[in-house]
Amino acid sequence: MKWIFTDCFDTLLLRKYSPETVKRRWAKDVSALLEYALSYQKVYEIRKISESVMPSYYSYRDLCEEMIRRISSCISPAISFANDLKDEMYRLELKNEIDGLQVNTEHFQLLKDSSMKKAVLSDMYCGEAFIWELLKAFEIDQYIDRVFVSCDCKAAKIDLNRSLYKKVLEELQIEPQEAIMYDDMEMCCYCADQCQIQAVRVKKGLYNSKANEYKTAQKTLKDIFDTNY
Repeated sequence: MKWIFTDCFDTLLLRKYSPETVKRRWAKDVSALLEYALSYQKVYEIRKISESVMPSYYSYRDLCEEMIRRISSCISPAISFANDLKDEMYRLELKNEIDGLQVNTEHFQLLKDSSMKKAVLSDMYCGEAFIWELLKAFEIDQYIDRVFVSCDCKAAKIDLNRSLYKKVLEELQIEPQEAIMYDDMEMCCYCADQCQIQAVRVKKGLYNSKANEYKTAQKTLKDIFDTNY
């Protein structure tokens, strides 16, 4: 065994709350950046629509261009600082991801104690540089040798061909038996196993232990309303 492969989100870095909460917080920051010319609900809606029309393996920069195009159509006069806004969107995305994460200390200790090389494999629209920034923020980048992200590699852990696993094996010039994969998702572990890579499932992230916070809040408010009125 030569390499340890690990997923990033909910494996190496645990989410304190759901990805949708991260996006909503990001939308609030972008709304403030636009001096509230658009409500955060509208910014969030634009983001969700933009995500729905993105092609496979899109990057965050691609997503930003689509969002800025839609934001510009809602604001008069049209935005003239698109490039600056793209950079700010990226910065706010990174900030909100960092705020909503914490290191999985048990899993990280396993990586730290191992003499094998380590690689992060992530199905994500924010690329390698983004993941390195996250690792650096939590001071664990020095323990990682390589990062492979689906939007950069144009391949995913979960697809019909398990193409990201195959691309990583080819890039590192190793056999499947020379690597072990850690992931919180059963399907990712299954796909790794199908590539003959030994897979270990890591317990789910923190927020998964709770019910969906928006559905819970909606039900609570409805119960209060029905009781009082």
